[in-house]
Order: sequence, then C-alpha cells, then structure tokens
Amino acid sequence: NYGITKLRTWQRVIGTLIGATISFSVIYLVSNSYVYAVITFIAMIFAFAYIQRDYRKAATAITINIIFVFAMLADNPMDVISERIIDTIIGAGLAILFNYFFWPAWEASTINRFLTASLKANKNYIKQISELYIDKKKTITEYKLSRKAAFIQIGNLHAAFQRMSQEPKSRQNKVSELYEVIVIQHTFLSAAAALGTYIQTHKTSQASKYFKLYVDAIYNNISTCEKNINNKKNDTEINPKDVEKANTYLANIYKE
Repeated sequence: NYGITKLRTWQRVIGTLIGATISFSVIYLVSNSYVYAVITFIAMIFAFAYIQRDYRKAATAITINIIFVFAMLADNPMDVISERIIDTIIGAGLAILFNYFFWPAWEASTINRFLTASLKANKNYIKQISELYIDKKKTITEYKLSRKAAFIQIGNLHAAFQRMSQEPKSRQNKVSELYEVIVIQHTFLSAAAALGTYIQTHKTSQASKYFKLYVDAIYNNISTCEKNINNKKNDTEINPKDVEKANTYLANIYKE
C-alpha cells in the first residue's frame, strides 16, 4: 500500500536520525563498554515494545541498539553512525521509488470492495432491525452481530478512504463523490442504530404493512447500489407509488 509504505519510510528515516543523534551524544561524552551494554539492552526492550505500536520510536530504539553493539566491537563507532544514516537514506529512497513505480496497491482500485462490504453489512443490519420490530420475541444475538459488522465495515471503508487521500492526486479517483457516499453511509448507520436501540428499549406496536414495505424499499435500494458497483443489474423492483403511500403514512404517524 502506497500510503502506509510512505508513512513507514518517513518514520524509519526520522527514527534513525533521532537514534543516531542520541547515540552520537552518548558516545561523544562517554567511552565505557559497560554503559554501552546497558544502553543496548534497554534499547532492545523498547524496540520490541514499540515495533507494532509506534514505528518511529521502534526505529529510534533499533538504531540505538545497533550503533552501541558496533560501538563495543568497532574501533571507531562514529563511522557506524554515519554509515547507518547513509544506508537508511538510500534504503528510504529505494522504498519510495519502488513504492510509486513498481506494483503499488493504489487504493482507488480496491475501494469498491470496501464500499460493497459496507453496503452489504448495512443491508443485513436494517434487515435484522426490521425482524426485531416485527417479531417481538426474536433473539437479539443476530441483531448485535449485524450491528458489530456494520460498524466494522464502515470503519474499514473510512480507513481505505484515508489511505487514498494520502496518495498522489493523479492516482486518486472521484474523491469528493466518495466522501459524500461515506457521509451518507455514516448517516444511514447512525439512523439505523438509533432505530434499533429505540425498538429494544421501548414497547412497540405491531409492525404495519407500510413499515414492511418501506424497509423492503430501503433494502432494495441498497441492493441496487451494491449491484451497480459490481456492474450487475438488479432484477427486483418495488412500485414507487406504494413506497410514496408508505412514506406518507409513516410521516403522519411520526407527526402524531
């Protein structure tokens, strides 16, 4: 992935420079193998502790660890520091070069997969909410799992969009439209979650035919979006006049 590789590259360079600066200061002021051994041991612990949490700190600790290991073995540790910096910069340059020109995974080519997964999760979530309202005795396990999946998938979609925004402008595709779609997805999910919570915490009446019809229309709209993304035709159609009747009925009930 271009964005993550670019971020890791800069974190590695910055971490190396910070580690080299710290190492240079200590070696310049202190010339004691026992002190170097203690610093090496502590740096190794921090390197393992931060490797998955904060790569820049991990790179700093790794650099300190390597430099002080060589400082105990080499006659001139200052050469090790300069070589470490030069090698890291060369490596970072190669990483950036290959990241852009050789088989990068541009997010624009995979964003549809995340969007489809989010739509599918939202579709299942609204289905479970509908069943929960219609069948008052329905177990809520499936409902909770569908809600969890919907929030996970919208998070994945948002993360994919963030990664795409870090890529070069020439490689981005329909960013403003995609941002609008993500906002709509968030709004839909918030409304669905509010509805599901209300149904669980309040005594509700029997579901009317208009509620079923309206939910079916929402379900069908999401299915249409999902199939459009994958260049498929949606064979299911709902009469727009029936949906309008349901809309009017439910709006009046809401006002009352």
